[in-house]
Amino acid sequence: MSFLEKKAREEQVSTQEPENPLLFSQTHNVIIGSNLIALDAARAKGEELGYHTLILSSSVQGETREVARVYAAIAREILTSGNPIPRPACVISGDETTVTIKGEGSGAEIRSLRWQQLSISRV
Repeated sequence: MSFLEKKAREEQVSTQEPENPLLFSQTHNVIIGSNLIALDAARAKGEELGYHTLILSSSVQGETREVARVYAAIAREILTSGNPIPRPACVISGDETTVTIKGEGSGAEIRSLRWQQLSISRV
């Protein structure tokens, strides 16, 4: 008898109930990647390619437009003063920004930060 058939007959104990002694008893979690691991790999690759690198943050959150403005200000500062790192520069950050969609949206909004970053990189 399949799990679904047993569940339909309620012969199978639910794994969602906290009092279930089997809950996670045979579960083993292994973290094979993380935001920090990815950022460190990007930093290493940037250095390999000859860039001065800076991991700005692994926990960037907020409205995409506002985050992009901060990134643009950092890019302008690098171009004009060489701070916080000199050119050629590779500024790296990670986590997730939010795009607030007004109306029905078109699905393209999620690419907003990336397009704004590309326009910054052409400065």
